[in-house]
Amino acid sequence: MRFGVLQNISWRHRVVGAFLTTPLYFLLYVLDVLPLGDFGLWVLGFMTAAYTLALRTKDGRNPLAWPLFLSEALMLAVFMRETGGAKSPFQVLAYPWMFGSALTLLLNESNKIVVPFITLLTALSLLVGAWGSEGFLLFLAVNFIALSSMTLATTMLNLERNIARSDTLLPMVLNRSAGIEKLEVWVRAKESFNLAFIDLGAFKQINDRHGHHVGDEVLRAVAERLRNAVRSSDAVIRYGGDEFVVATRGVNPSERLEQLFTQSVTTSAGPIKVQVDIGNVPCNTGDDLEVLLRRADALMYERKNSRREKLTMAGIQTRTLMQ
Repeated sequence: MRFGVLQNISWRHRVVGAFLTTPLYFLLYVLDVLPLGDFGLWVLGFMTAAYTLALRTKDGRNPLAWPLFLSEALMLAVFMRETGGAKSPFQVLAYPWMFGSALTLLLNESNKIVVPFITLLTALSLLVGAWGSEGFLLFLAVNFIALSSMTLATTMLNLERNIARSDTLLPMVLNRSAGIEKLEVWVRAKESFNLAFIDLGAFKQINDRHGHHVGDEVLRAVAERLRNAVRSSDAVIRYGGDEFVVATRGVNPSERLEQLFTQSVTTSAGPIKVQVDIGNVPCNTGDDLEVLLRRADALMYERKNSRREKLTMAGIQTRTLMQ
């Protein structure tokens, strides 16, 4: 499954799947398999309400989603306390919950700090659920090892995913495939954003004059400037060769991006002036991504041709004055 598709469906499928377990919990309670006191029933009701609320959010980064995580952690603690503490069979729910919650948030581009946060929430649930029961110390030791292993596995999986999505030469930006998938997610979610298509002028001459290693240095410097100029949640994509795409869910970035290159780029061959041509288009609800990219590309070439015409006219005027 493609990352972009997985990112788009992961949150909703996770919430729907968890929501469908609440009738099962209630059935276990009715059959006296799952003993719950008044507090446990209140928590079960609150968790059901939190699932309903979470279904209205696009992904787990929304603050409205956090009551869900808190209620699930509290429910785990209640289940454990009511069914044997350190010996409760419900403790096994902690690990798929921790892994699924953390991975879902990472797939939806949350900050990687969510992994230790979800791990801490899981640890607190286990601690409260097993507190004072027989075998508590052994329970702590075993679960400390298990939680550490699960945290490491989640972190490594996310790292491998990020490496696969990054450009080989420019790891600070997305490669074309990953970038397009990210933008497709935004389009399907009907988010409004600005799309800037960027081309480096005279890049071939830089390679011909100074060598490809200097050209690579220029590309890295450009990618770093673009990445630092926008938010971490925005998309910076190496579209191909010396072409970049920057998508921002904010104000039109064209002027800000052009100002990035008023100063020369420092390379091993000395400072090199980089000329950029930018075509920017807004994305509104219902727009097609392929059409947007073509429009931005066409606007970029209009800017490039206009700049070349101005340079040509300036050259003709200079030669005329000299004659």
